[in-house]
Amino acid sequence: MRSEVVDALKSAPPAGYLVGTVAGLSWSEWASIAALVYTCWLLGEKVWKVLGPKVKAWRAAQGK
Repeated sequence: MRSEVVDALKSAPPAGYLVGTVAGLSWSEWASIAALVYTCWLLGEKVWKVLGPKVKAWRAAQGK
């Protein structure tokens, strides 16, 4: 399962670029979108490090 996710992540940038090119995006627009996605990814990782243990504890308390 994990290797499938890694393979999907490795193929995402080329696929995104291809879709963007077909949609008519310029290099600067594509780079801006890539930077936005990367920034959201980093923020999500930080939020999960803070909230992840709390969510796991809450789910354990709920018996899930």
